[in-house]
Amino acid sequence: MKKREAIRKLTYAALLVAMDIVLARYLAIPLGYERLSLQFLPDGMAGILLGPVFGGTVTLAADILGMLIQSGGLSINPLISLSAILRGVIPGLILYKKEVTFKRALLAVGISLLVADVLITSTSLHIFFYPTVPLWQIMGVRALVRLVYAPIQALLLKLVTQGVRRFEKNNG
Repeated sequence: MKKREAIRKLTYAALLVAMDIVLARYLAIPLGYERLSLQFLPDGMAGILLGPVFGGTVTLAADILGMLIQSGGLSINPLISLSAILRGVIPGLILYKKEVTFKRALLAVGISLLVADVLITSTSLHIFFYPTVPLWQIMGVRALVRLVYAPIQALLLKLVTQGVRRFEKNNG
């Protein structure tokens, strides 16, 4: 990897980790076993701009550092960390070095939300935090929220990615 490209990737990675932590830990709206935030932006951007490997690394680093900074008395949960990794890997697999159209962004967001948030995170929440709440109930609520949330996420991810790529092209 060229030195300039390596510096660019590391700079983006550091900025995206910081954005993830701020958006997930300090600017999120908690709703029981649900949380609304803009965390998906740095997570998706990590995969789109840096590729799936860097994307997964960025989201894992943000998960671990975020937990160390503000855990609320919790410890690192391997299932939640797996979910975090996938939120960076999946958009990277679908959108890295490709044009980010609304349709492609919706596909990446949809798969990421289904696998990482609805299946893995819901299961983790059920096992570790809400064992008396039926898994289907947790998944149902989270799926419903994500069904509404997915097009908004896809549109924002598309717009932000296009803005960053335009900036890179003009200042490259």
